[in-house]
Amino acid sequence: MSVTSNYFETSYPFELSDVDGAAIATSLSRMNDVHTWIDLGCGPILPIWAAFVRSARRVIGLDALEENVAFVKSQLEARRVLEPHRRALRFARDELGFGDVVEEEAARVLFDRIVEVSQWDVLQCCERWVGECDLVSQVGCFGCLQSFPQVRDALCNASRYLRPGGRFLSVTWVQKQYDGQRGWNGPVSAELTRESMIGMCIDAGLSISRADVLETRDPTYDSMLLLETIRR
Repeated sequence: MSVTSNYFETSYPFELSDVDGAAIATSLSRMNDVHTWIDLGCGPILPIWAAFVRSARRVIGLDALEENVAFVKSQLEARRVLEPHRRALRFARDELGFGDVVEEEAARVLFDRIVEVSQWDVLQCCERWVGECDLVSQVGCFGCLQSFPQVRDALCNASRYLRPGGRFLSVTWVQKQYDGQRGWNGPVSAELTRESMIGMCIDAGLSISRADVLETRDPTYDSMLLLETIRR
């Protein structure tokens, strides 16, 4: 099994111990009245997160890695509801109050609203989406960056995609003893704090609605920073 396939299969079991997945899914489920949503660093699991943002009409995934983009595109072409998708749908039904969906409706929820998946670096602004989005999210992507200036640039780009009043969800895992072994985390993950993320979000034109330091089920990380913000 490739690293990409393994991440898709195992990253979010949505079981009792999966406090990370539960927190992210719960935040996404509160994002109502969404027309256009961009997920930055979408990885191979964009259709899983789509299970929790039912109001979105257009979903865009941007990721720097060609293999992640290809993996999501293969899911869109196949329109097959697999066990990782089913786990997300069950959690949405049992824990978040979403209705049950039959197979064809599940495929529509998970796949059919995703209108673009492109290879793109979060440090570059995709001009065609500037000012077009009601929701932008990043789950783990900014923790892969190398420095605070890069995080600031990525936050500014995320803010530019939003309409005034649009929302940005940021999830980053803190790894204080960064050892370079986790390929999807970068050295900045050792330095990020709740206060530093709040400051950089405010500088990017975002007002803070929620900023929490949460537990994580992954013992190699120290905590998870979850911020919900609004474009001023």
